[in-house]
Amino acid sequence: MMTTQAASIVIEATVNDPRLVARIVNLAERCGCRYRSIAAESNDDLATHLRFEFVGDAEALRRLEAQIGRLIAIDRVT
Repeated sequence: MMTTQAASIVIEATVNDPRLVARIVNLAERCGCRYRSIAAESNDDLATHLRFEFVGDAEALRRLEAQIGRLIAIDRVT
């Protein structure tokens, strides 16, 4: 019998578009990852501070982290 150990990652960022919270949650679901915690706070300058903790298979988490990195990079450019 083979068992798979779940790995975890924490992602923290500040973004301009608060809709990224929903996009990241949906992306995690598509990658087969689950979240342990989600925190998002917007302030007066319209920036949104995000903190996610995800668990899942190491390869799925690697893909998720790469995709989130691209979303955040695009958000910072616009």
